[in-house]
This record gives sequence, C-alpha cells and structure tokens, in this order.
Amino acid sequence: MPEKKPEYNKLNLPDKGEENNREEQAELTISYLDAIKADQVFDTDENKINFLKEVDFEEFMEFSSSLNNIFRKEPVKSAAADGSSVKLEGALLGETHPPLPENKELLLRNMFDRVKTIDDPEDIAMMISGVFNGVHYFPDGNGRLSRLWHHLLVDGYDGSDEQQEQIKSNLGEDGRYDNLNFYPDLITKDIDNLIKEELEYPEDLLQLYLDRRLSNDVRKDRKKLLELIPVELDDDTKDNLLVIFSKTDMIAVHKKLKYSIWKYMKDTGQEDNSDFYNIKKEKFKHIDLEYFLQSLDNESVVRLIEIYKEIDRIEVEKYMDVIQESSSYKDQQNDITLKEKISLEAKKRITKE
Repeated sequence: MPEKKPEYNKLNLPDKGEENNREEQAELTISYLDAIKADQVFDTDENKINFLKEVDFEEFMEFSSSLNNIFRKEPVKSAAADGSSVKLEGALLGETHPPLPENKELLLRNMFDRVKTIDDPEDIAMMISGVFNGVHYFPDGNGRLSRLWHHLLVDGYDGSDEQQEQIKSNLGEDGRYDNLNFYPDLITKDIDNLIKEELEYPEDLLQLYLDRRLSNDVRKDRKKLLELIPVELDDDTKDNLLVIFSKTDMIAVHKKLKYSIWKYMKDTGQEDNSDFYNIKKEKFKHIDLEYFLQSLDNESVVRLIEIYKEIDRIEVEKYMDVIQESSSYKDQQNDITLKEKISLEAKKRITKE
C-alpha cells in the first residue's frame, strides 16, 4: 500500500471551454493518474480493495469527479451533479431514464456502502461502473468514467504503454462500442420481473390509460394532468408532480409511474376497486389515470410522490442486489446467475472485431 491516499488535485487541468478532443482527454487522464501515483493504488487486487475500504464516500466522489471533469473540460474541483432530466438512448442502451436528481447521491452512497463489503475486484468494478451508468450523476462523461473505473479495478494500472493504450480505447470516440459497458438495462427484463415480484404486480395489468382527447391535450401541456386532481396543491407539490408527469410517454418513466400507482393502490387497499381500471380486452386491464387522479386528496398526493421516489430508485437497487447477492438471483432459462448474465450481455455488445 502507498504511505498515504492519493492527492486529487496535483494536475492543472484546462479551464472550462478549452478545446481538447477525446485523445487529448485520455492523455490528460493518464497524466493525472501518474501524478497521483495511481500505480501504487491499482497495481494489485489487495491494494485496490484496501484503497476502497480506506477512503470515505466524499473522497471516492472527489476522485471520480476529478476524472469526470477531465472528460468535461472542467477544472478539477468544479464537479456538479446532473440536476436535469436526461434521457439516455441509443443502440446500446435502448431507452432508459436516470433517477431523480435527489435520488442520485442516495444511490451512489448505497453503492459505496455495498462496495466496502465486497472482496472481488471484478464484482466491485461491475457494481461501480454499472451504477455510475445507471444513475447518470454527471451531465456528461458517465460512460467514460464507468469504463475507466472498470479498467482500474479489473486490469489495474502500472503506467505501461499497453495499459495507457487500453485507457485511450476506453475513453475514445468508439469507447462505448469497443469495450465493456455495464448498466442495469443489460438485464432490464429480469430486473423488471424482480420489481413486479416484489410489488406483487398483477400479470393482467398493462399500462396507464387516458382518454384519447385528454391524452392529446396532455401531450401539449402536462399541467392538464394536475387539473384533474380535485384539491388545491402547493407549489412544491405541483413541481414534484410535474417532474413525475414530465415525460409520461417515455417507456421508462411511464413504467415507474405505473408501478407507483399500483403500489399506492395496494398500500391503501384499493387494488380491487374496479373504478380504477379501464378494461381494454377481456383478459387485460389498464389503470385509468384520469379517474385515479380525480380520486386523490392532499394526503394521497404526498404519499404518491413518496412512493414514486422509492420506485425511482428500485431498478438500480435491484442491479446492485444481483451483484452483491448473486446466488439468490438466477436466470432459470439459461441456468446461470443474473450476475453472470450481466457479464455475458456486456460482452455481446462489444462491436470491434
């Protein structure tokens, strides 16, 4: 072990706005790792694990933020959380939606606490890289940070030319295609099934339903949904609801809202209330969002928001469970653990020959 923890601000990075491409960012990252003597921390599995057990959450985030700031052309200590609503999409990710801003640090702290109980660098790497991708804490560079953490923990760092080339590949323009990427959506159907099982979500309950006329109005103005609630709402409550309803036509957010409403109905003993459902076909039903909102009072609105914030965290939490308690989560069809499935799915998505 090195005599002391790495110092995180030894390198003078370019001011925000200076031109530096991915290749230059990789060179800066390597210089930064050399400056903080990362080869004394990430050289052996024992040192990697000891380092993560010794640092606290703030130091872990300072190191992560310093690396991310290089990718974002930011001064080292100007890290800021991603406070906006961001949709991630593409050939690799499909469509997903990161957690609410207030849940991001909670999830990262949860992840860090779990990491301290794990002694396998590959499991730690899968945990850290997957959660950074799932949480999307920074406005940009989350994928590169995720891949760099994975490289440091699995391949280590000794400053060799070979490892520097690997880092350049991870941080390059095609880094997401040429290298392993971990994120909850690799096993999205499995996680969805785990959530449904935990919530006791009925198989015949499909989506949220809005009358076509109202649906068209809502697409133009989300505040139309708030008008359905028959009580006066304070500004903070309106803001919370608008965040929840802001992108209800997106699959990921729609799913979170659907699960939240179901949990609310179940918690309040109203899951058998037929008035809440719109029967589309004989065997399937939809939650009638218009009727549901019209049934709310101030107390129930507050409870719905609380439930949504819980559901907003659950996908990333299930991803962490699958890694930390791997023997408890199996892909029965393929007779492997879901943790093994994550690795297999990540390898499938590498596109370089």
